[in-house]
Amino acid sequence: MNATVLAVDTSNNRSSLALIDGDQTLYYSHSTARDNLGWLRVEVEQALLQNALELAQIQRFAVAHGPGALTGVRVGVGFVQALAFGAGRPLVGVNTLSAMGWQLRKRFAEPPSSGCSVALDARMGEIYVAHWPQPADAADFLQAADRVIAPEKEIIQHPQSLAGGPGWEAYADQLPSGCTLVPGIVPDALDVAQLALNAPAEQPERLHVHYLRREVAQVPERLRSPQNSV
Repeated sequence: MNATVLAVDTSNNRSSLALIDGDQTLYYSHSTARDNLGWLRVEVEQALLQNALELAQIQRFAVAHGPGALTGVRVGVGFVQALAFGAGRPLVGVNTLSAMGWQLRKRFAEPPSSGCSVALDARMGEIYVAHWPQPADAADFLQAADRVIAPEKEIIQHPQSLAGGPGWEAYADQLPSGCTLVPGIVPDALDVAQLALNAPAEQPERLHVHYLRREVAQVPERLRSPQNSV
């Protein structure tokens, strides 16, 4: 599919924005600034200005809608929803792990002969993870059987041969000896945009943040007691 796609990722500690037209990258930028909303506003203006485009000329918008850092994902989803509403265009929500899996796949000339896995650090001794048995092309990554799980349990269920992402890098010492850990696999808007080319789009108001775990901090047991509830 050839289309002009503007995509955003704010799911980790690095925000990114990509504007593509089919297989051509028109604009790409990333930042570790904490004010990702302010940064995104500037970058969208720059992307449109450098390519002599109006917002309404973007054919579809895309955003990594989770899993990931809760506040960041919410900011990204809300921001891109507003853009899509303003342009009267459809919006594609892409699973963050799907985009990372596609990024991992692109590192290799041939599809991996056995399973590959990507993970984000979910804190509290767990990871957000997705595993694909024999992925070949982008379409294979559009769906992700993602979950939040302790890394040691995931390794037992799906022994990895190829792994990437901040989650696996945080628990690299637990990976089996035959597993190849590919460094530098991080959530990125360019991968979101590429997957969005052939993903189903929907009306902006129908897109929701994709949660795997709503409890994002450990609560001391003494505060879980009914008499302490408000």
